[in-house]
Amino acid sequence: MTKLRFVVRWIRRRGRATVWLAAFAAVLALASSARANPLDIYGFGPRAVGMGGAFTGLADDYSAMYYNVAGLASIDRPQFAVGFMTAQPTLGLNLAPMPGATYREAASLRALAERRIKAVHPASGYTFGLAYPFNEFFHFGVAVYLPEALVIRLHPYDSHIPTFATYENRSQRLVTMVGGSIQPISGLAIGAGVELLANSHGTFTFPIHANNDDLSLNPDQPAAKPLDVSSTLNLDFPLTATPFAGVMWRPNEWLRLGAAYRGSFQWDVTVDASVGLFVQNYRLNLSDLPKIVPGLLPLKATLELYAPGLGHRPLRVPVELGQLEGSLVVNASMPVNVLIDVIDHWKPQELAVGASANVGDAWIFSGDVTWYNWAAYPSPDMRIHLDDVHINLSTLPTSVRARLQALTLPILGTIGPLPPANIAIPGLHSTLVIKFPLKAPLRPQTHDIYVPRVGAEYHFMPLRNVLWMDRMDFSVRGGYSYEQSPFVPDAGYTNLVDMDAHVISSGFGVRFNRRVNVDFYGQYKYLVPIRFEKQFVDPEMPFDAVSADGYVLSGGMSLGFTW
Repeated sequence: MTKLRFVVRWIRRRGRATVWLAAFAAVLALASSARANPLDIYGFGPRAVGMGGAFTGLADDYSAMYYNVAGLASIDRPQFAVGFMTAQPTLGLNLAPMPGATYREAASLRALAERRIKAVHPASGYTFGLAYPFNEFFHFGVAVYLPEALVIRLHPYDSHIPTFATYENRSQRLVTMVGGSIQPISGLAIGAGVELLANSHGTFTFPIHANNDDLSLNPDQPAAKPLDVSSTLNLDFPLTATPFAGVMWRPNEWLRLGAAYRGSFQWDVTVDASVGLFVQNYRLNLSDLPKIVPGLLPLKATLELYAPGLGHRPLRVPVELGQLEGSLVVNASMPVNVLIDVIDHWKPQELAVGASANVGDAWIFSGDVTWYNWAAYPSPDMRIHLDDVHINLSTLPTSVRARLQALTLPILGTIGPLPPANIAIPGLHSTLVIKFPLKAPLRPQTHDIYVPRVGAEYHFMPLRNVLWMDRMDFSVRGGYSYEQSPFVPDAGYTNLVDMDAHVISSGFGVRFNRRVNVDFYGQYKYLVPIRFEKQFVDPEMPFDAVSADGYVLSGGMSLGFTW
């Protein structure tokens, strides 16, 4: 272990090796949390979000790709829209120190809470939607959400550490959906599609081969020559597709009924890592040991002496050695094989049913209920399989010069220090096996939830012959939903923090000549404060209660074209 520590210190001085170590660390950082996609938190499309997300039974624009793909059949002309959304969570977290905690421990808990809050970043991104009717029978659609300045965010955490499970990474990934719908009979539409993302599978190899010319164990002395480290990092991204489907029935002109299903999704990340340290014929100067391992000397050992008068029983003599001189020729190998398996950006399967009604020429009312299968939520912790580590060590026979600091003999007692003496050391061949027992990941306590949503939209009388436009249509909309948290407060090991939410949405839209649409929305999400007591208290994080609160403000707009 001493040799490995100084090899690593040596590597830090070498550019290429440092780059590969950083790459390997980045691969290890692919860890998980209770995440789905940003559309599940904030919705898709200003009109649908402005109506509280109650769009399963309406779905009459490009946002049908998310809410109910069968709604594409109600679009009679091609639509394209581009938009932008942003959301700012404002969260509070308090870790109550257990009785008897010191001032330093309390300050450490406050710092930990601040770090967990700062780990939740604002979510901003661009939205794109396309709905294209090829004919009266078949309609096609595409929807994309592209986070601002990134494609996907992977930020590892341990479920034992207090974490805002819903908001930390969930809104930080690319979403791409492709689908279509058919209308087999008048008034009935059926649609299906897939959400696309790539899984990841990789291998990492990092062997270190060193000999006496290339390696210095003295931390104050750089190596004479750089090592040519042969290392490889291979990543494959096989495409994965999650299905979704919907049905829409319009029994008459004023009523629509819809149902939509979205499948469970998860991003599987698997990395096979192989790291090895191999040292060939390294000459270790024993006089450098006090610099390499301070406090190592004097070495305490026991000599076995055989004398004719003692028969076959050896005489064991305790000794202390100091001022070692000479050298050892060392050969060593320590291969490490690790399999890392991660489930990230998990989302439950969903089933939504909804209805919408046109009341007169001005009002549209809608309502939804969505079932989320959160009871199937897997553990967010990284699963690691580490093979037993075999450290193979051998030395060549040699003779070293040492001073006996102390020698304990029968009758004479302890004497010393004695003059330096030559000590013959036979060749050493040994194998040390180190086992790493790993705990099985714990699944957090979760349950299925039902989320109700209601929305309304009011259309004003159109304005005609305004400026250069023949017609301008104005509409306002609002909605409400109640989102129950799927996480059961855990008094044991896990500390995933989540809260129920009351969500209020509003928005408005302007349509020019029935060709160009500009829509805006705003949303306020009030997070119901929670507090749960802990029966399991970690001495390294001595808190016995967790409390959290907060709110989320979000808004967005889109510019749409119909032709």
